[in-house]
Amino acid sequence: MRKNRFKSNRRRQPGNWKRRLFACLALTALMLGLLGMSVLCVASYAAVIQAKYFQTQSVKVSGQQRLTEAQVLRQADIHLGDNLLALNLRVVRERLLDNPWIMTAQVAREIPDTLVIRIEEHVPLARVDLGRKFFIDTEGRIFKEAAAGDPDDLPEVQGLGFGDIRLGAEAPAPALVAVVEALRICQNAEGLAACGDIEQVQLDKELGVSLILRPDHQRIKLGFDGYPLKFERLAQLRDLMANNESWRNFQTLDLNNPDRVVVQLAGASDE
Repeated sequence: MRKNRFKSNRRRQPGNWKRRLFACLALTALMLGLLGMSVLCVASYAAVIQAKYFQTQSVKVSGQQRLTEAQVLRQADIHLGDNLLALNLRVVRERLLDNPWIMTAQVAREIPDTLVIRIEEHVPLARVDLGRKFFIDTEGRIFKEAAAGDPDDLPEVQGLGFGDIRLGAEAPAPALVAVVEALRICQNAEGLAACGDIEQVQLDKELGVSLILRPDHQRIKLGFDGYPLKFERLAQLRDLMANNESWRNFQTLDLNNPDRVVVQLAGASDE
């Protein structure tokens, strides 16, 4: 008689059901353990983020110039009593950067109860008239549109177009480079061509940069290039102008030619 190969021989496998039962019990214990650890972690997290020990007791703000500390805190949407560990620092930073005056922002925790905010603001260099008025910073980047309550004592730039404006990492157009270079020198100048004395910066794509001074609309022609040397010449003329009333009342001062200075007095021909 042939042996039945498919007939189960239970006598040779007497412990199979025990091993299966043990495996099921072990798997069940493992799942219960993982579930317990998950519950414990959730409970611990809830306890930590609700603990008074980690409540925000102070916020340190630094770097603000035009913005006040209260304005920075409102922009960050931070309140004393918020749990420090529950704050999403990335979200707080993005809220800060939504303010057009804020160029960079850093947010950090000081355990157990202090939040540190460091910002860097755009430094406005001038307003640019493009049909609508915008502020450019010292790098020539537009960072916001002029609005009520914004500074109104900055020079206004006329003669630039949208194609001259720097966006992102793009290289600025030569016309914008000329305007920014001249104004950055004026930021450090005193007297005749300081930024506070300049009402307008007029750009002619052929003739270059001219400064229109307050309050009498006197014009200083700078042309293109060589601005450091031209401003040195202007500084040398200050004493002469201070001691000569007719020179103080000049109409046009032309520094465009590197070999000479041309002064046109009010109501007179060029001298």
